Amino acid sequence: MTRAFLIAVCVVGTNQPTIAQDLDVLSTDIFRSLLKHQGLNSVSFEEASAAPGSTVVVIVGQLPASGDSRRELARVSRECLEQGGALLIASHGRNSLTPFFPRSDGGIAIDGRTVRDRSASLDLEGDVPFLTFDPTATLLEEDLAQMAILRRIATNRPSFIVTEKNSFPLIRLAEFSLSGRIDGPPTRLGPAIAVTPADRGIGVVIADSGVISNQWLAGRPPAGQEPLDNFSFAIRLASYLATGPNRTARRTQCVYWENDRRQTDFDRVSFAIKAPDIQPSWDAIQKTIIENADRKIHDLQQNDFPNRETQNPAVFRRILQSVSAIAAVVAVILLLRQIRGSRAANDETTAGIQASNESAVSLSAAMREQLRSQFAEWDAWHLPPSAVAVDGPRFYRKRMTRTVRRLLSLAFDENPEPLSANEWKRVWDDIEDLGEALRDGRVKFSKESRS
Repeated sequence: MTRAFLIAVCVVGTNQPTIAQDLDVLSTDIFRSLLKHQGLNSVSFEEASAAPGSTVVVIVGQLPASGDSRRELARVSRECLEQGGALLIASHGRNSLTPFFPRSDGGIAIDGRTVRDRSASLDLEGDVPFLTFDPTATLLEEDLAQMAILRRIATNRPSFIVTEKNSFPLIRLAEFSLSGRIDGPPTRLGPAIAVTPADRGIGVVIADSGVISNQWLAGRPPAGQEPLDNFSFAIRLASYLATGPNRTARRTQCVYWENDRRQTDFDRVSFAIKAPDIQPSWDAIQKTIIENADRKIHDLQQNDFPNRETQNPAVFRRILQSVSAIAAVVAVILLLRQIRGSRAANDETTAGIQASNESAVSLSAAMREQLRSQFAEWDAWHLPPSAVAVDGPRFYRKRMTRTVRRLLSLAFDENPEPLSANEWKRVWDDIEDLGEALRDGRVKFSKESRS
């Protein structure tokens, strides 16, 4: 996308603010004003260190490469995450983010290469791909759930997040469609947006600063296209940073670093209308969830599922995770139905527990069907454990035999162990390992031993 330096818009509606000022389209004046709307005020590093639990650190665009500014930003960011504050990093440039998170054995980074997607983009070149939220994100937290039902969140030449094993934990919130591409490997792209578990402070990483730029928070889409949802997303993001998780916090301070300099002006934009809350109806929620599932199914069909999944390990892993997301939709719908009904019940706590239990049962049923289908494609329907032959070192034979037996139990036992959505995702890792072992000949299914 070419850069324009000024934008002057006046839009009234639920998706965008009314703005009278001229703004640099790639800056984030509107988002800073949304943070001000949430009660956040600019503070110095020293003031942030005095009350890290009440502080939000926002780093947008270019990160400091070195020097005192980078060290101070990293120090304050870690303090905030460790003591109940919040951190947002939104950047598409190649950067290591590990210093900004509490110590871990693995790294977190923005890859830096541009993701293009001509099949799901605001422009024909594919430089402005839309984000696709994981349907299970609707189970995480109130503001995150509201973000996850939005469908038209535009980016601007985004990158993706990469993590190493044993890094500070991040939960995938939004990603690109299967048609998203970069120059060179890997085939499997990392997430576009990820969040940290909300055990102490809360962290959000976005592999693109354009998501919250003036360009998309106030700009109009091309003629004939639906309005964008970036402004609604920014409202919820600001709320999550200031009060998350689930409106339990009250943060009042903000260190805002944009393109290697501190920003203190949170009053540049005056809203002619109050920033609207997103209050979708149940029908809107259900429609969006179903559309997410349809998109996943379409991606599977475009990638020739199931004929290609055992030929390419990377494609195999990605497709199965998409299948997992589709199945999780069933759990989400049931959970939301139960929550909706429980609001009228006398005992809301009991109803909420029942909803969670029923959604977990539904998720397990859907996952079992996918697992059975996989065994059928391997010509291993109701395979007895005695029909499994594993070649390799002793520890490998023991581990893989245990893995196969567990997968067979989950697929075919009358009363298999109940698993959560996250545990089912780990099951797909086991399936990928088994698929690779079958292709390599390290695992074989013996037809003679079958009952």
